[in-house]
Amino acid sequence: MLVPTYRALQAEGFVAVGDRAKALGFSTESIALSNETHESYYDAELHRLRGEILLGKRQSLSAPSVRAAEVELLYAVAIAKRQNTKSLELRATVSLARLWQKEGKDKQAKRTLSKIYGWFTEGLDTPDIERAKTLLDELDDS
Repeated sequence: MLVPTYRALQAEGFVAVGDRAKALGFSTESIALSNETHESYYDAELHRLRGEILLGKRQSLSAPSVRAAEVELLYAVAIAKRQNTKSLELRATVSLARLWQKEGKDKQAKRTLSKIYGWFTEGLDTPDIERAKTLLDELDDS
């Protein structure tokens, strides 16, 4: 129980110390364990994390690597929507919108992020919502 979640936390730890290879391994293992055990409550975050890890140091990634990251982030958003987990949907959408911003898809990023951001009416001072607001402000300025 909770093993996929703990593996994801380990992956985040490896990201923090700069070992993206180990982080990617742990994130892949987390997703596999979740599929095996049907412990799916954290799947959106697992896929968001994998997408972020795949992006890593983006300047050294090939177009297929960026596309793989985008697929993970889109899947994370879809899972969160299906599970009706708005906080995880917001987190995944922020990651996806940031990727699109870097690719010059500002309108698409803003439209997608605005939809989920507008859902929230409370907790506007939480880190995830503040990150979303900051990104929306950046997208407005571009």
